Amino acid sequence: MDFYFELDQKIRYENSIKIIDLLEKSKNIYFIGIGGIGLSALAQLFNKIGKKVSGSDQYESEITSILNESGIKTYIGHNLSNIKNSIKLFGDIDIVIYSPAVNDENIELSYFKRENTFTLTYGQALSYFVNTMNSVSVCGTHGKSSTTAILSEMLIEHKIDTSFLCGAILKKFNTNAIFNKNSKYFIAESCEYKETFLNFFPNNIIIPSLEVDHLDYYKNEENYFNAFKSFLCQLKNGTLVMRVEKDLEKRLFKYAKSLKNIKNILTYSSYEEKLAEEYENHQHFYYFYDEKNPNEVRFEKIEIKNKKQNILLSYNFNINIPSKEYAANFVSVFAFLESLSILNAESLKYAPKYFGIKRRFELLGIDKNNNYVISDYAHHPSEINTLLKIAKLKYQSKKIFLIFQAHQHSRTKYLLDEFLKLFKEVENLIILPIYRQRDSEDDIKNMSSLMFFESIEKVNKNAIYCDGERSIFDFLKNIKDSVFLFTGAGTIDNFAKNYLKFSKDTRE
Repeated sequence: MDFYFELDQKIRYENSIKIIDLLEKSKNIYFIGIGGIGLSALAQLFNKIGKKVSGSDQYESEITSILNESGIKTYIGHNLSNIKNSIKLFGDIDIVIYSPAVNDENIELSYFKRENTFTLTYGQALSYFVNTMNSVSVCGTHGKSSTTAILSEMLIEHKIDTSFLCGAILKKFNTNAIFNKNSKYFIAESCEYKETFLNFFPNNIIIPSLEVDHLDYYKNEENYFNAFKSFLCQLKNGTLVMRVEKDLEKRLFKYAKSLKNIKNILTYSSYEEKLAEEYENHQHFYYFYDEKNPNEVRFEKIEIKNKKQNILLSYNFNINIPSKEYAANFVSVFAFLESLSILNAESLKYAPKYFGIKRRFELLGIDKNNNYVISDYAHHPSEINTLLKIAKLKYQSKKIFLIFQAHQHSRTKYLLDEFLKLFKEVENLIILPIYRQRDSEDDIKNMSSLMFFESIEKVNKNAIYCDGERSIFDFLKNIKDSVFLFTGAGTIDNFAKNYLKFSKDTRE
């Protein structure tokens, strides 16, 4: 760890102590963007510890309904009357917590800043729970939500009191957050966007994957990688579980080995990966996944001594979604359970019973033409590639239609080559306008929706562009016995649900 890492870490830690003290003393908290997946979870946690919680969001949604049902006053639309009503109900507002999607021009945020009300970002506020509880931060590029959900369910299944915050709704609990004051563990999905996770000083870290993303903020791969290096420096003498298949993952493992604040490092990879000399005197988990038997997985815990691999344990388990990535997420959780000495045969039996999370290969329904309508959050080329593999394995006799809404003009530009490489091979591809979030006018000018489609059209002449809901529905309405993958991180989930309404004769 170099001097600047130590200095930054010290400043962040001191800020964390101040934030904890501030939130301890607060009574009334107002959330701007409360309907977002992260902020809604955070609102529920603060509500559970006795704070008076209210907030606003631009749109009504399933999440705002969940919040209202749990007793959290949620206003639709951003305006000053929301603040006045909240003060009438609960008294003066002590702290405002706002979503990364909310900018300084927001009428409510502008008001609070003029009034010198304490404002906290999502990451700063979440640090209250991560830094005061026995926490496990799940971070990385892909697999964060699934791994957070699997670990939370597994610990609860082991009768261990557990609290969690997840970036998706767990189907088993119909919520994205649970708080238990007697919790032994707090599992937190920890986002790296804008270095959000650098607000956290967790007791344990799990990294399911690592490849460059969020280049609108980080600008290049090295900056992205350095953020993860900084985060590892903030681990509080606990366990690190990480995958070591991609180049960045292997580089991060080498760095982690040099840190004295990490008590225990457990790595895992597909058995195809050959372990190098830096794994000497190290415990590693291999998993064996074969698409010929896509629901069966075997994994082994090995120890490497004198360049020889000694098998310490070997288990088989089943999964209900045929995917190598899905299998790997389970292995990361099993590795962590093994570090707690609680992994057993019952843990493995629970894997095929896992309920899953919404917007991850979620079957919404079957339309009148016997088409399976699936919603998925995948928005990075690697995630979409995994999604297509799952669909082809699960529905081998059906045509697969990928209906994709790219997320952010800036991200689309940075990842264009990867998108083109992937979409070149997609037989039935429908492209929607790019979902704008945090994009400047220059971002849109540099990668418009039409520019994106024209680039795709050069490598895939069969690709189709639909400019909105109605044109999608008109295109799909006469297709039969197929699978529709509505994919993206924007509003496409609503499109999928509206399509089923449009189709009318829907069967669950």
